[in-house]
Amino acid sequence: MFPEVFRIGSLPIYSYGLMLVISFVVGIAVAQRRARSRGLSSDAVLDVSTVILISSIVGSRILYVIFHVDEFKGRWLDTINITKGLAGLSMFGGIILAVIASFLYLHRRHIHILKMSDAISPSIVLGVGITRIGCFLNGCCFGRPTSLPWGVTFPPGSVAWSVLGNSHIHPTQIYSSIAGFLMFGIALYIDRKVRKPGIIFLSVFIMYGISRFFVDFLRYYEANNYARILSMDLSSSQIISLFIIMGGLVGIWFIQKRPAGDTAM
Repeated sequence: MFPEVFRIGSLPIYSYGLMLVISFVVGIAVAQRRARSRGLSSDAVLDVSTVILISSIVGSRILYVIFHVDEFKGRWLDTINITKGLAGLSMFGGIILAVIASFLYLHRRHIHILKMSDAISPSIVLGVGITRIGCFLNGCCFGRPTSLPWGVTFPPGSVAWSVLGNSHIHPTQIYSSIAGFLMFGIALYIDRKVRKPGIIFLSVFIMYGISRFFVDFLRYYEANNYARILSMDLSSSQIISLFIIMGGLVGIWFIQKRPAGDTAM
């Protein structure tokens, strides 16, 4: 585990924050190239990416605080403290707020929302692949105990060790990272097969919802993070995943029903 990669003078550089920055730089470069191939401005990609960066961090923190209110009782100012390597963030919160904020921004700028979403969305799952490596180095988002040969242990002082000790646990961060890179490849493949705007965007979110739903069966959560649904204990992230999957499928059905020449949005 390497939560702190190096220092610049007295300033610590955290592994999660570093991988997050790398994911945005690489993701923006990929999105700009895809935008140009769709007749969209690469400068517009940079602008909307700034909106996504800010709103995703804010949304991630808001959702984390909502589900961990007890952690901040008596010290509410800590709810805005993300200096510890950007720990204490919930990815779904970031995704939800980033989608809302970017759609509003694109609408205000009169930029075709679905075309831009198709250009940017593969970068989202590419970012998942990169940032989850940061999660592994940081020691957060860890899995449940396992007897499988690739189970890992985290050192004393890590969050995983404080909860599960020396137990061999699922490297759920690596599972999610591999899934992110696979989803990126699948999104590029789908892009070669379909032409209706919005299909790539919705396909990416369906894939992410599916991958998150299944990985979460192996990920460790506190007991109060689960709800009993259809005889299964599902995490809050799994419940959100189901809504994202259903919403994506309905969206694809709606787009497929639209006339081929309909260029709205």
